[in-house]
Amino acid sequence: MTAKKQNQKIKNAKESGKKLCEEFENDETLEKFRQFAPESKQFWVCNGSNISHIEGLSDAFESMDDPTYDYHANGEKNDFSNWVRDVHGDEKLAEKIKNANNRKDAQIRVLKYMLNKE
Repeated sequence: MTAKKQNQKIKNAKESGKKLCEEFENDETLEKFRQFAPESKQFWVCNGSNISHIEGLSDAFESMDDPTYDYHANGEKNDFSNWVRDVHGDEKLAEKIKNANNRKDAQIRVLKYMLNKE
């Protein structure tokens, strides 16, 4: 998949997500993705930033650079997948993140999962 096509998929998913968030701002289905991990279990990214909930993970995938993503997700490990599974208890999303090809793909998978479209 080309970078242009991936960027369009992210844009479409984010637009769908924004519409959904506006429509269901207080909906329980989205609230579970906004539940903060305890400070001791937040995800500390190698660039010094931290992630505290699954919705924030999607945002982080957008803003981090590829070397940062690759440090945490590579052929030997996937720290993002492990964090989602171990801290948030979401095996299904963890598996989707584990199978992502790159950070943009991971972001698309998280957004689609949050929108209940995957």
